Amino acid sequence: MEEILKRLQEVRDEMNKIVSVQQDLYNRARSEGRSLTSDEDEQYQKADADWLALQGEEQRLLDLKSKLERVKEQNPDAAAGQQGNEKRKSYDVVFQRYLRYGHSGLTRDELEVLRSGYVSDGTGKQTRAQTITGSGGGYIIPTEMERQLEIVMSYYGPMWDENVVTKVTTTGGNPLTFPYVDDTSNEGELLAINTSAATQDITFGQVQLDAFKFSSKEVLVPYELIEDEGVGLDATINTILGERLGRVVNNYLTTGTGSSQPNGITVAAAAGATSAAANAITRSDIINLIHSVDPAYRVGPKVGFMFNDAILAAIKKLSIGSSDDRPLWQPSMVVGEPDTLEGHRYWINNHMESSIATTKKTILFGDFSKYLVRKVGSIRLYRLEERHRVEDQTGFIAFLRADADLLVSGAVKVLTQA
Repeated sequence: MEEILKRLQEVRDEMNKIVSVQQDLYNRARSEGRSLTSDEDEQYQKADADWLALQGEEQRLLDLKSKLERVKEQNPDAAAGQQGNEKRKSYDVVFQRYLRYGHSGLTRDELEVLRSGYVSDGTGKQTRAQTITGSGGGYIIPTEMERQLEIVMSYYGPMWDENVVTKVTTTGGNPLTFPYVDDTSNEGELLAINTSAATQDITFGQVQLDAFKFSSKEVLVPYELIEDEGVGLDATINTILGERLGRVVNNYLTTGTGSSQPNGITVAAAAGATSAAANAITRSDIINLIHSVDPAYRVGPKVGFMFNDAILAAIKKLSIGSSDDRPLWQPSMVVGEPDTLEGHRYWINNHMESSIATTKKTILFGDFSKYLVRKVGSIRLYRLEERHRVEDQTGFIAFLRADADLLVSGAVKVLTQA
C-alpha cells in the first residue's frame, strides 16, 4: 500500500506540472491579446495527452488501493470464510481449465463442480448459483473473475460504476418496481395558538426496471493462443468481454430511449438550462445548469458533472471571467481527490455528445446516486467448441441482463445547446 500511495503522489505531482505548463501557455497568449499559435497549440495538445495518460494510471492506482482496502476490511471474517474460499478456489481452477480445454478436457468430478455452480456472499456462506445441464456449456463466471470483468466494464464508462450510480443485483429477471418519495417542494408551517395543523400530501412515485439482455458478441480465439500455457487466457477473455459489455451497456445506460431498452441518463434527465450560443459553452451556462438542480440534489458523494472528453477539452480552455484568468477547471492537488469544475467533481462519458452544436445535450449535472442500475444474476459465459473448427478457432460469448432508470428526474439535469 505504501508504494501505491507514493506512486499516486508522484503521478499527481506530474499532472500538476503539466497543468502549470498549459496555464502558462494560455495566460501568455491572453496577456498579449491573441490566440495560441500553432506551436503553442501543439504544445498544449501534447501536454493534454500526457495528462490524460497519467490520469489513466492514477485511476488504476486508486482502483488497486480501493481493492486492497476492501480485502483488509474483510480480513476479520477470513477464518469463517476459509472453507468457502477453498470451494470458490476449486471452482475458479476448474473454470480456467474449462476455458482452455472445454468439456473434453475435464474429469467427471470437475464437470460436476462446474454444473453445481458456486457463489460466495463474502461471509463464508456458499450458495448454489444455478444448475446448467446439456452440451451448451454455459456457466456462471467465477466471483473474482466477474469482479475483474466489471472493473474493466467501468473503465469504458461511468454508468456501470457503483461509485457513480446505484447498483442492485437481483436473482431473477421479473419486472421490479422501486418506489420513491420526492418531498423537496414541501415545507412545514408556523402555527398560532389553538390553530389546527394543515395536511400536505407526499409526492410518491415508482420506477419499473426490467431485464434487457446484452451480449458481448462472439469472441474468436485461435487454437495457438489457447494451447499456450504461458498466456493468461482468463485475463485475455476478461479484458475483451469487459470492453465489449462495458461499451454496449454504457451506451444504452447513457442514450437508451426507455422503449424496449434502458432509459438512458441523457433521456431520463430533466431539462436544466439552455446555452446562450449554439456552438459554445460559457461559465454562465454551467452555473445556470448547477442552479437548475434543487439544492437537495447538489450535495452528496455522487453529485457532479458528466460529459464527453471532447467537452472537457473545451471547458479546460474557459476562464472564470474577463478580469480573472484562472481556469474554470481545477486539477486536484491532493492524492485521491478528484479534479473539479465549479467545485464539483466530474465523470467522463464518451457516449455523450462530443460536439457543441444546436440541440445537443452536452453536460449533465446532479445526484447520480438517483440513477438506479439493476443487474440480474451473474454474467454467463459460453464456450462454443464446434462452430469454428474449420478455422481452428474456439468461440466465447458472454451474456448479461440489466436495466436502469432515474428515480427522480429532477435529481439530474441537462444542458442543451441553443
